[in-house]
Amino acid sequence: MDIKHPDEIQMYINQFILETKIPFLIEQIYKIKSNWYFHFTEYDSNIKTAAVIRRDYYVYDIFFNRNFLKEHVKNKNDLVFVFLHEFFHIINGDLLRDMKYWKARKVITNIIFDIKINSEILKNYSKNGYHFLRRFYKNTKNVFNLLLYPLFEYSDLEDNSIFENGEKQLEIVKKIENMKFENEDIIKDKKKLAMWYINAWFKNFSLDMLLKSIEEILKINTVFIDVVLIGNHNNYFKKDEVKKEKIIIDEFVEKDNRNAIINIVKKILEEDGEKLIIDKFITTRRGVLPNLGRRETFFIAGGVYPFFFKNLVVDDDEFYKNTHIYIDVSGSVLEELPFIYKLIESIKLYISEPIYLFSTKIEEISIEELKNGEIKTTYGTDFNCVILHAINNNFKKILIITDGRGSISDDNIVFAKEKNIEIFVILTTNKYKNPFEIIAKKTWLIIDN
Repeated sequence: MDIKHPDEIQMYINQFILETKIPFLIEQIYKIKSNWYFHFTEYDSNIKTAAVIRRDYYVYDIFFNRNFLKEHVKNKNDLVFVFLHEFFHIINGDLLRDMKYWKARKVITNIIFDIKINSEILKNYSKNGYHFLRRFYKNTKNVFNLLLYPLFEYSDLEDNSIFENGEKQLEIVKKIENMKFENEDIIKDKKKLAMWYINAWFKNFSLDMLLKSIEEILKINTVFIDVVLIGNHNNYFKKDEVKKEKIIIDEFVEKDNRNAIINIVKKILEEDGEKLIIDKFITTRRGVLPNLGRRETFFIAGGVYPFFFKNLVVDDDEFYKNTHIYIDVSGSVLEELPFIYKLIESIKLYISEPIYLFSTKIEEISIEELKNGEIKTTYGTDFNCVILHAINNNFKKILIITDGRGSISDDNIVFAKEKNIEIFVILTTNKYKNPFEIIAKKTWLIIDN
């Protein structure tokens, strides 16, 4: 599908929600709908197909690789099926599982998750996903593709007879027993493999039971599992795990007050080179003024006068008032980054490196990395890390570009005031209350076209 913007995905999903008559699905979708965000990733991203990432306890980011959409998602039915696949990972609790036994067998575990989800969706929610799965996993000479492939006719799915009819299931067992595979050598028992397929697709077997039994059927501990899953489930949310992505910034995303924002930022930055700041800091010097410490007490006790004593001295420190730029790269801002990166690149002559990216951690990038669209993010949001980073580095002037989704602790608001940090904020939306409202010297809003 030729989808230009993630909002189009939301539009198709909204249509599906209106059309579906299934109470359970409507109820589950509306529980989460206001807390999910759709995003694109590029061809060379770690996310090759689709993925859902739990940004925090309530918010989810759903990613679609642009190339995956173009090459494999042919129509609205395919898109709805892939969305439901990711959505069921949320409502099934797959993003919350933290069992060491399963994590050590990540790929085969995700295959089992996917089979159970695909089976449930085809049976109860979207039978048209059958055609997508038949295309996507068509190379059934690969054992792992076969496990994910619906090895039955669409007519058997229409009336759900395949889920109950033992004779039709037996036909699948015979098919698998007679198949030849590229990776035949990893199969210990083909008949058991065929029965495992039936149990995974059509029976109410637990995930734990399926995982333990597949290890008795395939040599999965000694081979590379060559399979591309619909969802990249290695990217589940970990607060401090930094992911690297890329965005395309070749085309400037127009905003109504783009030029005004650029001129404002230039003005802020141009002033930097002219403002010499004298700051106070505490240091130690040795002098003749008596001040007893451990060293001096030791000497005097031994009958030796030390002559020089360590004294705390308040000194002046001169430096130019550089503006340090912090760019929000949390999940809710990703779609605005092409505009933000291009905006910053357009004023690069006024900027000193590094540029700081923040999500739940601070990461540094160069102008060249920004020009190439590089992102380092955990997908979460923590404004406290920005304030603490600025304080720890004795920054006196910072520019923060964010959508404003998040909060700052009262303690860090007080710290920022005490340190007299000049805080300038550019907001990409007015959907959220400005968390820097109390301490920002000036705030500007980027206006959508």
